[in-house]
Formats: sequence, structure tokens, C-alpha cells
Amino acid sequence: MRHGVFGKKLSRDVNSRKALLNGLANAILLNGQVTTTLAKAKFASSYVEKLVTIAKKNKLSQNRFLASTLTNTAFLKLISEIAPHFANR
Repeated sequence: MRHGVFGKKLSRDVNSRKALLNGLANAILLNGQVTTTLAKAKFASSYVEKLVTIAKKNKLSQNRFLASTLTNTAFLKLISEIAPHFANR
């Protein structure tokens, strides 16, 4: 039983799963879309939504977290273009 177990494993260990998630998030933020499987897309969509929510607050500690997880270009696009677009939501 999977009571209280969050997320999918995607047949990967922890480090590979984190790398996949960060790569998909960077691709989604830079290109606006990504071509992948349905399971990976569902796995990445909730993560990207959480990143956008964090970026809307525009605090220093949260910006440092975003900068550590995303590439420089994806981080700048998230802060300057995407987060202000969702500011009222």
C-alpha cells in the first residue's frame, strides 16, 4: 500500500529523479512547452507550479532557492516575465 507516499518514482533513483525534474522544469520555463511522456509531464507540472508560486513572492531567500535549482536563463525568465504575469492569481 502507498498510504501517505507522495510522488512518482519513474524507475529512477533519487538523484536521477531530481536531475530529470530540474531539466524538465528548465525546459518548460524557457520554451513554454516540452515533449515528453504523460507521467513525466504530470510529475513536472506540479513542480513548476510550485516554482511559480515561490517566484511570485519575490523574497531574497526564495530567489536564492530558485537560483540554486534552475539555470540562470530559466531563473531570469521566471522572475522577470512569468511570475509578474501570475501575480494576481
